[in-house]
Amino acid sequence: PPMKSIIIAGLLLGAAHGVQAQPYVNAEVNQAFGSNTLTELHVGWEGGANGASYFVQGGPAVDSTSGEVSNIFTAKIGGEVHDVGVHGLDFYGELGLSTGASSSYAAKAGVKYHFH
Repeated sequence: PPMKSIIIAGLLLGAAHGVQAQPYVNAEVNQAFGSNTLTELHVGWEGGANGASYFVQGGPAVDSTSGEVSNIFTAKIGGEVHDVGVHGLDFYGELGLSTGASSSYAAKAGVKYHFH
């Protein structure tokens, strides 16, 4: 199952030598046009070393319209690489999944430049 892959990847990243990691909680509201608003209630772990950072998080989703906890589980894993080739240039990415009556997957990637 996909969730086991995400958990294993997070544990492997956290077990890497020299990684500074810490747990956190995250609440995020997601609204897709034409559908319900879901609030994700995640527990996660983030860390990083040597110019890179990562996170892995997951938990239930609450239907913000009715306030009911649904049978949907959501999870995300992602990371960022800092100062790639040029000071201030970062690349980041995230993979996400949502389970329930029908599973869905999402990915995003981007580039960020810091003006120092």
